Amino acid sequence: MKRLLILTLLLACSALPAVAQRHVQRLRPWSQTPLGYGDFRGRPAAEADGSFADFSFGYRHVYDTVDHIVLPRLKAWGSLKPYSSWMLPGSRNATRLRYHQQQFDLVERARQELQNGLDEGYYDPQSLFEAADDRLVRRLSALDSLSHHGTDSAALARWQSFVDTALGPLTPASDSLPELRLGWMGEFHFFMGHRSFHGSLADCFHPSIDFALLCAALYGHHMMAFDLGFGVAPLRGEVLTADSYFYTDRPATDLRILLEYGYRLVDRRHWSLTPFVAGGFHILDQSEEEDEFSVSTGTYGGGILLQWRYAMSFDALDGARVGRSDFDLSARLSLLHSTFSEIVGQPSGWGLYLQLGLGFGYGSYRRAKP
Repeated sequence: MKRLLILTLLLACSALPAVAQRHVQRLRPWSQTPLGYGDFRGRPAAEADGSFADFSFGYRHVYDTVDHIVLPRLKAWGSLKPYSSWMLPGSRNATRLRYHQQQFDLVERARQELQNGLDEGYYDPQSLFEAADDRLVRRLSALDSLSHHGTDSAALARWQSFVDTALGPLTPASDSLPELRLGWMGEFHFFMGHRSFHGSLADCFHPSIDFALLCAALYGHHMMAFDLGFGVAPLRGEVLTADSYFYTDRPATDLRILLEYGYRLVDRRHWSLTPFVAGGFHILDQSEEEDEFSVSTGTYGGGILLQWRYAMSFDALDGARVGRSDFDLSARLSLLHSTFSEIVGQPSGWGLYLQLGLGFGYGSYRRAKP
């Protein structure tokens, strides 16, 4: 008896996947291939009459990849459920099949209209869907009433002519999502690192620590930035100007005010790489409250900004607009060339700045114009 009970349980468990598989609702999307009798695979109730097509309509969150970054999107869908749609033998005729095809066409029109609205950046997707769903219900009711529930072939022909004239012929649906491109993006970085001079400037000043604040605006892959750098420059010895000199017992302040242009060669989910060029002013300052003293010159150069995406998140969807927020760990290598003509001997050379920092960014993706 015990062995028989175990065998019964094993047979019941082995049958579970087959039973579950029979209830899986596989969806049939609209296509230019018309519906056939094989698309109606459901089992009608005992009291059922005629035929029935079960459609689903709505929108869902999907994901698209733009420059190796996975972005959330909204996509409308409309499908026939074959395993809950059925036709009794007496209703298997061309008129009835045409009626359900026209119903399916209306569902597809509603799907395309909803997708167009979502792609335009509508601020409330749920309200947009509710309006599209209400419009679909009214159209289906009009078709039902005009064709006497799909039994009047002449009425179905008139309806098709009316729909093609009023709404236009259906275009084939595309599974590809509209192309998204990165629009404007703002970034703010704080850096700390090491500075060393090379060339004759190295004979005047020791290497030391350095800081920088970077405010950048990007459009697509193009970056424009304002860079404020400051640090200390301890003196190696006596540094003279035409009418004064630097104190040797305390460091000067190394100050750079720069405008930069960069091109983001790589912008992926986990890292980005941006080479840039820079130009502006370089100031060595040793002023006190009652003793102003500084020398300045123009400077130019460039470098590379490497960002590792510690965190990336996206705002609530708004059709084709997707807000993006970044928190980055950043590394930057810069070279700036300066010649101080106000200092005796006109020391010249490259400043090498190697810095690590934190960055914050916010931007948005937009639908590309055709």
